[in-house]
Amino acid sequence: MRIVLAVVVLFALTLVRPAAAEVVSAGPGGFVVEVAHDVSPSPLDVWTALLDIGSWWHHSFSGDTSNFTLDATPGGAWIEHLPDGGFVEHMRVVFAEPGKKLILKGTLGPLMEEAATGTFLVRIDAHEQATNVMITYKVAGYRDGGLEDWAGPVDGVISEAAARLARRIETGSAD
Repeated sequence: MRIVLAVVVLFALTLVRPAAAEVVSAGPGGFVVEVAHDVSPSPLDVWTALLDIGSWWHHSFSGDTSNFTLDATPGGAWIEHLPDGGFVEHMRVVFAEPGKKLILKGTLGPLMEEAATGTFLVRIDAHEQATNVMITYKVAGYRDGGLEDWAGPVDGVISEAAARLARRIETGSAD
């Protein structure tokens, strides 16, 4: 039984195509990063995993991703609950089309302290052999010295998150 399970897990991992991570553009006023993965589950299965954000997003202020919630309803948000009743609103949900598209507005991590905003777009497209999951994060605004230096580090975070999401979708675990 263990051998069968190991073979199934290894097969599922081969279905996760390496990410095509890329800084699409970067300048003093902002940047765009994009990453895509093909996975085998259906778009609705992808949607379910996507909304379980604490199971695949790794970076947090509290150090505990079980403190995350992502409410894809009107007025919903990606919230992280902090000790002593504090919270972080990472992003606000502005568009949700289950199994197809999710758009969030806001900035991540240290970018919250800058005069910047971001659009985090997740597109889910079913194809004959796979479901494509593409994450695009566009950040614009003002920061002393410009925003272009943040493109590489943010691309690293988004690329890692997308890979963890793909593993979570394929195997049930992002690790």
